[in-house]
Amino acid sequence: MNFFLKYGIGIYLSITLLYKLYFLIPLSFISSLYYFIMVIGLILVFKRYQRKSIVGYAKSFKYLFSVLLLNLLYLLIFGGNTESILYWFAKLATTNLIVFGIVSNYNFYERVFIKYFKYIILVIILIGYMFGVSDEIINGDVNRLSMGFNPNDLGLFSALGALAIMLFNKTWYKSKIDGILFFVFCLLTLLSGSKAALLNLVVGILLIYGISFKLVVFSISLWGVFLLTPKLNYTTSIDRLLSKESAFETRNEVFEIGLLTFDDSFWTGHGIDKYGWTDPKYWSSPEEMLGPHNTYLSIGIMYGVIFGSIFIFLLLIQVIKSLRIFLNKHSSFVKFSALIVILSVINGFFESLIVGVNEFVSVLFWFAVGVVSYSYSLSSRNIKLNFKKY
Repeated sequence: MNFFLKYGIGIYLSITLLYKLYFLIPLSFISSLYYFIMVIGLILVFKRYQRKSIVGYAKSFKYLFSVLLLNLLYLLIFGGNTESILYWFAKLATTNLIVFGIVSNYNFYERVFIKYFKYIILVIILIGYMFGVSDEIINGDVNRLSMGFNPNDLGLFSALGALAIMLFNKTWYKSKIDGILFFVFCLLTLLSGSKAALLNLVVGILLIYGISFKLVVFSISLWGVFLLTPKLNYTTSIDRLLSKESAFETRNEVFEIGLLTFDDSFWTGHGIDKYGWTDPKYWSSPEEMLGPHNTYLSIGIMYGVIFGSIFIFLLLIQVIKSLRIFLNKHSSFVKFSALIVILSVINGFFESLIVGVNEFVSVLFWFAVGVVSYSYSLSSRNIKLNFKKY
């Protein structure tokens, strides 16, 4: 059990990445792994929470436990079906894996992210390119690179890879490997045609470099990469931004249906199991049904306006803490975690993230929240993190 206590959240993150490789690995096998790690996460409650340490855990990870409590109160007040209860247990298991993983094995996760995160992203993209279902998405005049994935996933993965290189190696431009990887990640971000991914990349760079000479150099470099893309015959993120297409034009219908679904149960919500869900009655056929593609609409649909407002308030507090962490002197791993929190909130306007249970970016968000909360808790008590530097 000690093995899962230390490495459980790492295994869980790996499983969520395997879901992206559904074209190569049977979903039934991946789902079995998911259920197994959820059971392990629940068992940890009985194995490792001791009375004397509960208060310490609650203080260090109070945001994670606050969301758990909010979900439990919602179930007690409004009730729920089997799926709602299973959702709560999945969140409990995830929280346990995050808390115990960070407390017992922080150095391991710091080392893995700093040394290997960019390579993990690269390998996933290459697997998609070699074995994925399709290579491109063509819709009218828009031709977006997908590399076997949803092009939005490709764009987000690539943007995260580029930002990880900049944060984990301050002199990345002097390294041939990091320089090449950075160019490739930026190019893929653009060719994916994802405006959200480009926004993530730009916001991340602004936070990392601020208004400085490095920002000017990067802007020129990114524009240079953009000038090369016409020869590849793909519609880039910048092309879409410069077109007459509005920021949310391609998702107007799902937004409208999401709003109608939210309005149907404005005060109490439809239930915490309804993340990424819209009412089927608003779709002409079940095959066309999509989620709202917006985290904040998803929160409203799940919780209703009262509990949803509390959830968003708690989220805003965590974003403020993350900004403070990022702008102060902290390790690159803590800064990267803070950046993940900030960017996930931005991505929330384009995708139903954060509230999910087995989506890679959603689980990465909650893991990052754990790192930020733990670091903020210790720094607020003037306790220095005595971890090895890698």
